[in-house]
Amino acid sequence: MPRLRIRRMLLTLAIVVCSTFLVLNLTSNSQQALLFPTKSNDRDFFPVMFETGVRRRPKFENSATVLVQQSSEQQVLVKNTQGHDIKKFIFKSVDSSNHHQMERNNNMMAGPLQSHGQDNAVVKLWFMKGGGVRPQSAMARTKPLLWPEQSNGDRIVEQLMYVPPNYTSSWNFSSTSSSALNAASKQKLKKILLYFGKGGWNDLPLGRTVFLRDKCPVNTCELTTSLKDAEQADALFFKDRFLWPFYKRRPHQVWILFLLECPLHTQAFKNLKHVFNWTATYRHDSDLVAPYEKFVSYNASFDYIPGQKNRAPSDMVNFAVNKTKKVAWFVSNCNAKNKRLEYAKELGQHIEVDIYGSCGNKKCPRTLTHKCFRMLDKDYKFYLAFENSNCKDYITEKFFVNGLSRNIVPIVMGARPEDYARAAPPHSYIHVDDFASPKELAEYLTILDKNDTLYNEYFRWKGTGEFINTYFWCRMCAMLHAPPYHKSYPDMHHWWSGAGTCNAGHWRNNAAKTPPKQSANSANIKDDNG
Repeated sequence: MPRLRIRRMLLTLAIVVCSTFLVLNLTSNSQQALLFPTKSNDRDFFPVMFETGVRRRPKFENSATVLVQQSSEQQVLVKNTQGHDIKKFIFKSVDSSNHHQMERNNNMMAGPLQSHGQDNAVVKLWFMKGGGVRPQSAMARTKPLLWPEQSNGDRIVEQLMYVPPNYTSSWNFSSTSSSALNAASKQKLKKILLYFGKGGWNDLPLGRTVFLRDKCPVNTCELTTSLKDAEQADALFFKDRFLWPFYKRRPHQVWILFLLECPLHTQAFKNLKHVFNWTATYRHDSDLVAPYEKFVSYNASFDYIPGQKNRAPSDMVNFAVNKTKKVAWFVSNCNAKNKRLEYAKELGQHIEVDIYGSCGNKKCPRTLTHKCFRMLDKDYKFYLAFENSNCKDYITEKFFVNGLSRNIVPIVMGARPEDYARAAPPHSYIHVDDFASPKELAEYLTILDKNDTLYNEYFRWKGTGEFINTYFWCRMCAMLHAPPYHKSYPDMHHWWSGAGTCNAGHWRNNAAKTPPKQSANSANIKDDNG
């Protein structure tokens, strides 16, 4: 009997020791995964060759530039792409060595850090590749431009660099004292209810994980999918569609409508007056802009011409060398509402156009994506980055992934010319509406094909900026903590899909017919801003 008891005791002890070791190991791994994630699907850059029914998730992303004098406290100039609304912010440079270890290197199109003399240099903000400059609550001394009624731009950089007055973040790298951490822990958590669940975002962690993982300057928010939290939630997030909740709405609860498809492929939001407070779409006039990509320039001058001030012609790569073919297009949807296929075929009557996929006679299997893209870089000079619908601000991966990320000049159709000018690097594409006909476009492409110098001008932008992760959830959390700005949309159907939002033809033929924009400055918007 004693021997049996001793054996049982030894066996029990061994089990306890093994269990303890396993728990400690799992805990260590989970903490490491939280602090040093190796992969985030919000940032993954997957090539999309052919149009499918499933959209690639955007990087949740006009262009901000910073030029600072090097010191411990630095004044940073931030401009938008239109050249107005210059703002001065105060930043404190911090030791970001640990932060650099945690940066995810997922940006295929990022260029090198640009230097502008010995006295001035570009400082990268926290959301840029290798960036370490983080916002401080001192910025709140200057009224930020956070809302579409305050700026004609997308305000993404403003929102990323916003910290509410008297806010202390538990991820403030410049303040690691226990008092700062205790102050951060006392911040009220804002609860965001994903009303239809995670649908399509299965890898999105609930709770505070995404806000801590992404080192959000304002991180005291949590995500939930539990409908029992609906009445007490600070914000209800309706993704892709809307159904009336079965509970009594609190007066200051924020209802957010999130849409990534264009109005031609979404629910009709009729008879929804003063229901939604915020919108989160690809449109630049949304409250939270969620573009497919966001380009941020390194240079602070809006008169900047890359070919003149960045690199001498001798330093430029000749992107035309050994390219023997003209225009390529990967497409499988042959019945787009904007008649893009008809345009491409008419263009093909005047210049060589190779159409790959079910709409043409060329084949390049989806299973050989990288080989097909290498073919673009090696053989072709131009690519048709045609959207399936002509709607304002509707610019998808067809332009950013199939076009700008390759060594090829994208020819675009979809959004308005001014929308591409706002979203794209300067002189990086050709818009079909800049030409009276496909024949006239073909004549211009022929000129570029015969002149390497003119052709290479479309690549001068490379290395002058980078495409960033716009940290959608970080911005939402910051906005929820901002001083109350209570607004509602008087007619969501009119705002989202009213006359002039989409166009079956070309924008140049309807420029004079575009109705005035509805904004929160108009009498129709209910604004209770205090």
